[in-house]
Amino acid sequence: MIDAILHQTADAEAYLPMLSATLPANREFCRRHGIRLEAFIGIRRGCHPWHAAFNRLAFLRDRLAEGFRGWAIYLDADAFVAEMDFDIGAYLAARAGSALVVPPGAGRGDWDVNSGVMLWNFAQAPARLMAERWIALFDAIPDAALRQAAAWDEVENDQRLLHRVLQADPALTATIHRESDQLIGYQHSRFIKQFVRNEVHTQEQRVLRIARQVAISLRRAGVAPVVDAAQVMAAHELLTGAPPPTLEAAFAALEAPDLPALAARLRGA
Repeated sequence: MIDAILHQTADAEAYLPMLSATLPANREFCRRHGIRLEAFIGIRRGCHPWHAAFNRLAFLRDRLAEGFRGWAIYLDADAFVAEMDFDIGAYLAARAGSALVVPPGAGRGDWDVNSGVMLWNFAQAPARLMAERWIALFDAIPDAALRQAAAWDEVENDQRLLHRVLQADPALTATIHRESDQLIGYQHSRFIKQFVRNEVHTQEQRVLRIARQVAISLRRAGVAPVVDAAQVMAAHELLTGAPPPTLEAAFAALEAPDLPALAARLRGA
Protein backbone atom coordinates (compact mmCIF):
# COMPACT_ATOMS: atom_id res chain seq x y z
CA MET A 1 0.00 0.00 0.00
CA ILE A 2 1.46 3.35 -1.07
CA ASP A 3 0.80 6.35 1.14
CA ALA A 4 -0.49 8.49 -1.69
CA ILE A 5 -3.67 10.08 -2.94
CA LEU A 6 -4.38 11.02 -6.55
CA HIS A 7 -6.77 13.88 -7.18
CA GLN A 8 -8.54 15.09 -10.31
CA THR A 9 -11.19 17.73 -10.67
CA ALA A 10 -13.29 19.60 -13.23
CA ASP A 11 -16.24 21.93 -13.38
CA ALA A 12 -19.61 20.39 -14.21
CA GLU A 13 -19.75 22.02 -17.64
CA ALA A 14 -16.72 22.77 -19.78
CA TYR A 15 -14.20 20.19 -18.57
CA LEU A 16 -16.38 17.35 -17.30
CA PRO A 17 -16.15 15.45 -20.65
CA MET A 18 -12.35 15.63 -20.42
CA LEU A 19 -12.34 14.33 -16.84
CA SER A 20 -14.67 11.52 -17.91
CA ALA A 21 -12.14 10.58 -20.60
CA THR A 22 -9.06 10.47 -18.33
CA LEU A 23 -10.56 9.12 -15.11
CA PRO A 24 -10.82 5.46 -16.22
CA ALA A 25 -7.05 5.23 -16.72
CA ASN A 26 -6.26 6.94 -13.42
CA ARG A 27 -8.79 4.80 -11.59
CA GLU A 28 -7.24 1.61 -12.94
CA PHE A 29 -3.74 2.77 -12.00
CA CYS A 30 -4.82 3.61 -8.46
CA ARG A 31 -6.61 0.27 -8.14
CA ARG A 32 -3.48 -1.63 -9.15
CA HIS A 33 -1.16 0.22 -6.78
CA GLY A 34 -3.36 0.75 -3.74
CA ILE A 35 -3.48 4.53 -4.17
CA ARG A 36 -6.39 6.49 -2.79
CA LEU A 37 -8.34 8.24 -5.56
CA GLU A 38 -10.32 11.44 -5.18
CA ALA A 39 -12.32 13.18 -7.91
CA PHE A 40 -14.32 16.35 -7.43
CA ILE A 41 -16.82 17.79 -9.90
CA GLY A 42 -17.81 21.39 -9.36
CA ILE A 43 -16.20 24.54 -7.99
CA ARG A 44 -14.87 24.67 -4.44
CA ARG A 45 -14.52 28.46 -4.43
CA GLY A 46 -15.59 30.79 -7.20
CA CYS A 47 -18.50 30.89 -9.60
CA HIS A 48 -17.35 30.58 -13.23
CA PRO A 49 -16.36 27.27 -14.91
CA TRP A 50 -12.66 28.12 -15.17
CA HIS A 51 -12.52 28.68 -11.40
CA ALA A 52 -12.43 24.90 -11.03
CA ALA A 53 -8.71 25.35 -11.78
CA PHE A 54 -8.40 26.56 -8.19
CA ASN A 55 -9.84 23.30 -6.84
CA ARG A 56 -6.31 21.90 -6.66
CA LEU A 57 -5.64 24.40 -3.87
CA ALA A 58 -8.62 23.11 -1.91
CA PHE A 59 -7.25 19.59 -2.38
CA LEU A 60 -3.93 20.64 -0.87
CA ARG A 61 -5.71 22.53 1.91
CA ASP A 62 -7.58 19.34 2.83
CA ARG A 63 -4.33 17.39 3.02
CA LEU A 64 -2.76 20.02 5.27
CA ALA A 65 -5.81 20.04 7.54
CA GLU A 66 -5.73 16.28 8.03
CA GLY A 67 -1.98 16.22 8.76
CA PHE A 68 -1.29 14.09 5.70
CA ARG A 69 2.38 13.12 5.28
CA GLY A 70 2.27 11.03 2.11
CA TRP A 71 2.32 11.93 -1.58
CA ALA A 72 -0.46 14.20 -2.86
CA ILE A 73 -0.63 13.65 -6.61
CA TYR A 74 -2.61 16.15 -8.64
CA LEU A 75 -3.48 15.67 -12.32
CA ASP A 76 -5.41 18.14 -14.46
CA ALA A 77 -8.53 16.86 -16.20
CA ASP A 78 -6.49 16.45 -19.41
CA ALA A 79 -3.78 14.33 -17.73
CA PHE A 80 -3.71 10.58 -17.13
CA VAL A 81 -1.47 7.64 -16.33
CA ALA A 82 -0.59 5.84 -19.54
CA GLU A 83 1.59 3.06 -18.09
CA MET A 84 -0.50 1.06 -15.64
CA ASP A 85 2.30 -1.11 -14.25
CA PHE A 86 4.79 1.72 -13.72
CA ASP A 87 6.62 1.08 -10.41
CA ILE A 88 5.28 4.12 -8.62
CA GLY A 89 6.45 2.87 -5.23
CA ALA A 90 10.09 2.73 -6.31
CA TYR A 91 9.77 6.01 -8.17
CA LEU A 92 8.44 7.89 -5.16
CA ALA A 93 10.97 6.27 -2.81
CA ALA A 94 13.80 7.47 -5.06
CA ARG A 95 12.47 11.04 -4.79
CA ALA A 96 11.76 11.03 -1.06
CA GLY A 97 14.17 13.92 -0.57
CA SER A 98 12.27 16.22 -2.92
CA ALA A 99 9.32 18.37 -1.85
CA LEU A 100 7.63 18.47 -5.24
CA VAL A 101 7.99 16.61 -8.54
CA VAL A 102 6.84 18.38 -11.70
CA PRO A 103 7.48 18.17 -15.44
CA PRO A 104 9.71 20.86 -16.98
CA GLY A 105 8.02 24.18 -17.68
CA ALA A 106 8.72 26.72 -20.40
CA GLY A 107 12.29 27.27 -19.19
CA ARG A 108 11.93 30.88 -18.07
CA GLY A 109 13.55 30.09 -14.72
CA ASP A 110 13.63 27.54 -11.91
CA TRP A 111 10.29 28.96 -10.73
CA ASP A 112 8.59 28.19 -14.07
CA VAL A 113 6.65 25.00 -13.34
CA ASN A 114 3.50 23.53 -14.85
CA SER A 115 0.80 23.06 -12.22
CA GLY A 116 -1.09 20.51 -14.34
CA VAL A 117 0.91 17.51 -13.11
CA MET A 118 2.25 17.73 -9.56
CA LEU A 119 3.48 15.14 -7.08
CA TRP A 120 3.65 16.78 -3.63
CA ASN A 121 5.71 15.05 -0.94
CA PHE A 122 3.95 16.18 2.22
CA ALA A 123 6.52 14.37 4.34
CA GLN A 124 8.78 17.30 3.45
CA ALA A 125 8.23 20.58 5.33
CA PRO A 126 9.06 22.70 2.24
CA ALA A 127 6.17 21.07 0.38
CA ARG A 128 3.75 22.00 3.12
CA LEU A 129 5.13 25.54 3.27
CA MET A 130 4.83 25.92 -0.50
CA ALA A 131 1.24 24.74 -0.40
CA GLU A 132 0.39 27.07 2.51
CA ARG A 133 1.81 30.11 0.72
CA TRP A 134 0.10 29.19 -2.53
CA ILE A 135 -3.25 28.83 -0.75
CA ALA A 136 -2.72 32.14 1.05
CA LEU A 137 -2.29 33.99 -2.26
CA PHE A 138 -5.56 32.55 -3.52
CA ASP A 139 -7.33 33.37 -0.25
CA ALA A 140 -6.20 36.98 -0.68
CA ILE A 141 -8.23 37.33 -3.90
CA PRO A 142 -11.56 38.96 -2.91
CA ASP A 143 -14.79 37.13 -3.67
CA ALA A 144 -15.95 40.16 -5.63
CA ALA A 145 -12.92 39.90 -7.91
CA LEU A 146 -13.71 36.23 -8.57
CA ARG A 147 -17.32 37.03 -9.39
CA GLN A 148 -16.17 39.56 -11.99
CA ALA A 149 -13.57 37.22 -13.49
CA ALA A 150 -15.77 35.31 -15.94
CA ALA A 151 -12.95 34.77 -18.45
CA TRP A 152 -9.66 32.95 -17.90
CA ASP A 153 -6.96 34.99 -16.20
CA GLU A 154 -9.09 38.04 -15.35
CA VAL A 155 -7.66 37.32 -11.92
CA GLU A 156 -4.29 35.62 -11.52
CA ASN A 157 -4.62 31.94 -12.39
CA ASP A 158 -3.42 29.14 -10.14
CA GLN A 159 -0.16 28.60 -12.00
CA ARG A 160 0.83 32.25 -11.90
CA LEU A 161 0.14 32.31 -8.15
CA LEU A 162 2.47 29.34 -7.69
CA HIS A 163 5.12 31.08 -9.77
CA ARG A 164 4.90 34.04 -7.40
CA VAL A 165 5.50 31.76 -4.41
CA LEU A 166 8.58 30.24 -6.03
CA GLN A 167 10.01 33.50 -7.33
CA ALA A 168 9.84 34.94 -3.83
CA ASP A 169 11.79 32.09 -2.22
CA PRO A 170 14.59 30.42 -4.23
CA ALA A 171 15.28 28.10 -1.28
CA LEU A 172 11.83 26.57 -1.71
CA THR A 173 12.32 26.35 -5.45
CA ALA A 174 15.53 24.38 -4.86
CA THR A 175 13.53 21.56 -3.24
CA ILE A 176 11.66 20.83 -6.49
CA HIS A 177 12.59 17.91 -8.73
CA ARG A 178 11.95 18.60 -12.41
CA GLU A 179 11.28 15.33 -14.12
CA SER A 180 12.04 14.58 -17.77
CA ASP A 181 9.28 15.39 -20.22
CA GLN A 182 9.87 11.93 -21.63
CA LEU A 183 8.31 10.57 -18.44
CA ILE A 184 5.61 12.99 -17.29
CA GLY A 185 3.64 16.06 -18.29
CA TYR A 186 3.24 16.02 -22.06
CA GLN A 187 1.37 13.99 -24.67
CA HIS A 188 4.57 12.18 -25.69
CA SER A 189 5.43 11.28 -22.06
CA ARG A 190 5.60 7.60 -21.19
CA PHE A 191 4.15 7.51 -17.66
CA ILE A 192 1.84 10.51 -17.17
CA LYS A 193 0.54 12.15 -20.32
CA GLN A 194 -1.10 15.56 -20.53
CA PHE A 195 -2.93 16.86 -23.59
CA VAL A 196 -2.73 20.59 -22.97
CA ARG A 197 -4.76 23.19 -24.82
CA ASN A 198 -3.33 24.24 -28.19
CA GLU A 199 -4.27 26.34 -31.19
CA VAL A 200 -4.72 23.35 -33.51
CA HIS A 201 -7.49 21.31 -31.88
CA THR A 202 -10.94 22.23 -30.69
CA GLN A 203 -12.06 21.15 -27.23
CA GLU A 204 -14.05 18.28 -28.76
CA GLN A 205 -11.04 17.10 -30.77
CA ARG A 206 -8.89 17.27 -27.67
CA VAL A 207 -11.31 15.06 -25.74
CA LEU A 208 -11.38 12.55 -28.60
CA ARG A 209 -7.60 12.42 -28.77
CA ILE A 210 -7.45 11.82 -25.02
CA ALA A 211 -10.16 9.13 -25.18
CA ARG A 212 -8.26 7.39 -27.96
CA GLN A 213 -5.00 7.29 -26.00
CA VAL A 214 -6.69 6.24 -22.76
CA ALA A 215 -8.39 3.38 -24.61
CA ILE A 216 -5.06 2.27 -26.07
CA SER A 217 -3.32 2.46 -22.67
CA LEU A 218 -6.03 0.38 -21.00
CA ARG A 219 -6.08 -2.12 -23.83
CA ARG A 220 -2.32 -2.59 -23.65
CA ALA A 221 -2.67 -3.18 -19.91
CA GLY A 222 -5.18 -5.95 -20.53
CA VAL A 223 -8.19 -3.94 -19.39
CA ALA A 224 -11.39 -3.65 -21.36
CA PRO A 225 -11.45 0.09 -22.09
CA VAL A 226 -14.05 1.93 -20.05
CA VAL A 227 -14.80 4.36 -22.84
CA ASP A 228 -17.58 5.04 -25.28
CA ALA A 229 -16.94 2.93 -28.38
CA ALA A 230 -18.33 5.75 -30.49
CA GLN A 231 -15.61 8.02 -29.11
CA VAL A 232 -12.88 5.61 -30.17
CA MET A 233 -14.31 5.26 -33.66
CA ALA A 234 -14.76 9.03 -33.93
CA ALA A 235 -11.16 9.50 -32.85
CA HIS A 236 -10.07 7.10 -35.58
CA GLU A 237 -11.92 9.13 -38.22
CA LEU A 238 -10.55 12.39 -36.84
CA LEU A 239 -6.96 11.17 -36.79
CA THR A 240 -6.89 9.12 -39.98
CA GLY A 241 -9.51 10.76 -42.16
CA ALA A 242 -11.56 7.59 -42.61
CA PRO A 243 -14.23 5.84 -40.51
CA PRO A 244 -13.22 2.36 -39.29
CA PRO A 245 -15.35 -0.63 -40.29
CA THR A 246 -15.35 -1.96 -36.70
CA LEU A 247 -14.20 -1.01 -33.21
CA GLU A 248 -11.45 -3.63 -33.41
CA ALA A 249 -10.22 -2.10 -36.65
CA ALA A 250 -10.17 1.30 -34.95
CA PHE A 251 -7.96 -0.01 -32.16
CA ALA A 252 -5.64 -1.76 -34.59
CA ALA A 253 -5.17 1.37 -36.69
CA LEU A 254 -4.74 3.71 -33.73
CA GLU A 255 -2.13 1.53 -32.04
CA ALA A 256 0.16 1.47 -35.08
CA PRO A 257 -0.24 4.76 -36.93
CA ASP A 258 1.99 6.16 -39.61
CA LEU A 259 3.34 8.85 -37.31
CA PRO A 260 4.56 11.39 -39.91
CA ALA A 261 1.29 11.17 -41.82
CA LEU A 262 -0.66 11.30 -38.54
CA ALA A 263 1.19 14.44 -37.45
CA ALA A 264 0.47 16.06 -40.82
CA ARG A 265 -3.24 15.26 -40.47
CA LEU A 266 -3.33 16.66 -36.94
CA ARG A 267 -1.75 19.90 -38.06
CA GLY A 268 -4.45 20.20 -40.67
CA ALA A 269 -7.32 19.18 -38.38
